[in-house]
Amino acid sequence: DHWLYSYNANLKIYYLGGASGFTTPTWFGVQTIAMFPVTGKVVGSDGNGLANITVALENGISVKTGANGDFTILASTGDHTLTVSGPGIETKNVNVKVTGSALAVGTISVGKSNDIMVLVLIMVLAIVIVLVVAFVMLRRRNRGKTNLHHFASGSTNSAPVAGPSPEVTSLPMICPECGAKTMGAPFCGNCGRKLD
Repeated sequence: DHWLYSYNANLKIYYLGGASGFTTPTWFGVQTIAMFPVTGKVVGSDGNGLANITVALENGISVKTGANGDFTILASTGDHTLTVSGPGIETKNVNVKVTGSALAVGTISVGKSNDIMVLVLIMVLAIVIVLVVAFVMLRRRNRGKTNLHHFASGSTNSAPVAGPSPEVTSLPMICPECGAKTMGAPFCGNCGRKLD
């Protein structure tokens, strides 16, 4: 009797609708609220049930879906909003009305989260950027080697020169046409041939 007859005005009794022995709206002076099961199934865009997805009422009470996407949550009579959320899916709100008996809401279909799509696009873009940078660097490196090969191949006495390409060097260059030496100029000073 410490919690009956309004000793605790904040006390509420939630009971499964249809259970015997309770009266409504009060039982021995305590507010009572009948709860009724709301059942359904959460599926993905492919129609397969999604496990471990959260189904919550607006008051914060929530349950997780089972292995095949099924769920049961208890709600009082009246209008409610079920919020379906979880990793990899878009959050979806479903309005339901409980009228004093069990309610089956059927199948709730949810799509993939846009966050995942954005993440995939960012990853693809990053891979493309890395490939482009690697390609450009490899091309520059190969072009420098080719230029060095042309630069050194005009003389039978010269070994291939290592280091930066002739475009930025001040080492003497040997013209493959006439064999004359020139100091980093793009053209041979003797015969006028373009040195590449």
